[in-house]
Amino acid sequence: MIKGALSPDTNLKPTTEEYKELGRELSFLCHRLNDVSLRLAWMMGMSKKPYALSRKALRDLDQCRTAAEHMMWEHYPELGYEWSTVFFGTNELPKDLEYKSIE
Repeated sequence: MIKGALSPDTNLKPTTEEYKELGRELSFLCHRLNDVSLRLAWMMGMSKKPYALSRKALRDLDQCRTAAEHMMWEHYPELGYEWSTVFFGTNELPKDLEYKSIE
């Protein structure tokens, strides 16, 4: 088994900080994939396979994001309204992808 991998029947509850990080990454990926999909449509045409595949990937990723958000609310029903933007409110780069200035 891969280090850190868990069996599928393990009952997990990510922390709120882990949910924040996951939400930011999924939101960024969805925004970015949407941009790429639109560029594919413009460059190759909406009737072409690359565009269709990118739209399918976006739908699948969006379903993943929605399911993860539902799990967050199940795990932490007491969270306030500000948490409603965790998975759908940003298109900022995740911390590990942010550019570092060279000084």
